[in-house]
Amino acid sequence: MGAFNTTLTTVNKDCSGFDYSVTDVSGAGTTGQINLIDYSGAVVTTATTVTFTGTGATSTGTIALTTNGLYTLQWVVGGVVVDQMAIVS
Repeated sequence: MGAFNTTLTTVNKDCSGFDYSVTDVSGAGTTGQINLIDYSGAVVTTATTVTFTGTGATSTGTIALTTNGLYTLQWVVGGVVVDQMAIVS
């Protein structure tokens, strides 16, 4: 399905956003979306849909933050959360 690379998914130095990296680990080619969830559980941002071509394919990008706080970054495929990680800004 996919997994975040925790080494490459980091908050920018000025806390204006963060860079993410997610890699396909299923080998079947996967389409999903990246959601940013705030502390109350509300979806703050849904990043552009990501489509992989096969195992090892990686997608990277940046999501802007308008306020500092605690967030959850989710990789969602077919409505199912496949991977998630905390982001503190």
